[in-house]
Amino acid sequence: VGEADSLPRSGRFGVQSFRSLRTDPGRQCPCIGCGGRVQLGFVIDQRVCIGCHACTVACKAENDVPVGDFRTWVKYSEGGAFPDVSRSFLVERCNHCENAPCVSICPVDALWKRADGIVDFSTDQCIGCRACQAACPYDAIYMDDDAGGTVAKCNFCSHRIDQGLQPACVVV
Repeated sequence: VGEADSLPRSGRFGVQSFRSLRTDPGRQCPCIGCGGRVQLGFVIDQRVCIGCHACTVACKAENDVPVGDFRTWVKYSEGGAFPDVSRSFLVERCNHCENAPCVSICPVDALWKRADGIVDFSTDQCIGCRACQAACPYDAIYMDDDAGGTVAKCNFCSHRIDQGLQPACVVV
């Protein structure tokens, strides 16, 4: 409620919202109090999520995420009593924290904060110690055994952002 109410209905899941908030990495932010740097992030109106998992499937396909692992996922909760029941959905992923504990705890700098605010990772640098996994308050980091036992997480589809495209989960 609040900010999402002012978004046009077609932009509530992020497509138009993402376009209107897009900015060049490192560009100065016009607001006061944010430190002057742009921080990309997801704006998701959870009230319109129907739990279809299209975002999860798009992410898995785009990033070749192994079976059983997820970079984004949908949780659900049910409430009420028959016949007045309801189901709510919550899309979750890495929140690209401003002061990401996974970045500061990594002993080999395999995770870092980009100029645009994306917390990215390198499977080449990761030694598989799992310190970042333990430090993440959102349980958003998983061990990718297919990549040689290194960690992986949502990286905002940084390869797509660098090409001027939206993250895979946004375009579905």
